[in-house]
Amino acid sequence: MNKFFPEVNKNFGFGCMRFPTAGGKIDEKQVCEMFDLFLKSGFNYFDTAHGYHRGLSEKAIKNCLTSRYPRSAYVLTDKLTDPYFNKREDIRPFFMRQLQTC
Repeated sequence: MNKFFPEVNKNFGFGCMRFPTAGGKIDEKQVCEMFDLFLKSGFNYFDTAHGYHRGLSEKAIKNCLTSRYPRSAYVLTDKLTDPYFNKREDIRPFFMRQLQTC
């Protein structure tokens, strides 16, 4: 239970579209701190897409979430959007790259 907001809905998600940046790059130190606080507060749902930060959101998620926490600690969604593939056969390879990156 969140001691600051006990009535909070645990389905609240952390959108990864607008990470803090420094020097034109994602500030991963700050993102790690944000993820830590989010998880410590009892939340676990993260949402990203390949287009966020031109693909760098997925890499930051790998460095700040998936390599630092057990898989059971979070739920991660990564959207598949059609601008990144031209035909149906391209979907699975694209999805597999997303999994690898995250």
